Amino acid sequence: VFRSLSWREKGDKEYSLAAFYRSLELIDITLDCKLTKPEFKELCKIREFWIDYYLFNNQYNFTKEYWESYFYQFSYAYALSK
Repeated sequence: VFRSLSWREKGDKEYSLAAFYRSLELIDITLDCKLTKPEFKELCKIREFWIDYYLFNNQYNFTKEYWESYFYQFSYAYALSK
């Protein structure tokens, strides 16, 4: 997600789109894991919102800052676990 947003901001559509599809792939891999029902629902919503934000008209009115903030917490938690 971070790379997709960064490349988009820099104007590199090809790299941005590749990073976007990679982020979807990672979300889909996570959806295939054993998740609780609330976790699964949250991830499905985030996937839908992310696709709408990136590919369509952003009907849910998310911002780049929202996505950075949302996914930063997971990056931070991962870094702490190392």
